[in-house]
Amino acid sequence: LDTDADRNAVRIASKTPAIPVKTKEYAFDAVFDAQSTNEQVYRNVFLRSGKSSEDANVVETILRGGIATVFAYGATGSGKTHTMIGRKEDPGMMMRSIHDVFDGVERMNEKRKTRRGERSREEGGEEEEEQEEGTLEVRCSYVEVYNENLYDLLAERRTTTVSQQQQQQQQQQ
Repeated sequence: LDTDADRNAVRIASKTPAIPVKTKEYAFDAVFDAQSTNEQVYRNVFLRSGKSSEDANVVETILRGGIATVFAYGATGSGKTHTMIGRKEDPGMMMRSIHDVFDGVERMNEKRKTRRGERSREEGGEEEEEQEEGTLEVRCSYVEVYNENLYDLLAERRTTTVSQQQQQQQQQQ
């Protein structure tokens, strides 16, 4: 297995002695090797816009009211947890994305306040008290699928989801 981050490709070569070497190359939107940092992964996956001008990055999509899903898949020990959760000194995708989404919400609220103040001044009136001009609601969930069980990663302790608890109760009956 050979990763080529510059070309966003992974090459797999058959090295069985009796079989001639066959190489297959697979192209991806992004490829990272073992030396890649969470910051590099975040910038290249979450903050990267698509090829067309309408394709927004993950954070922009959420701030525009869209839905974003990030799916990490791999063998045990391959780095999924490190990449998604990270450490205090090297936060993973969860903390980085939550931080950027709430920073974006704060910026949007500041723009709203500024526009309201400008409209009030243009109309010759005094600045009115802030009134609700719509609500920004952010909902998120981070779950892990492990051994066919779904775990809520935002819970204080590792618990299965409600639907799993219901399934377990039905199986016991």
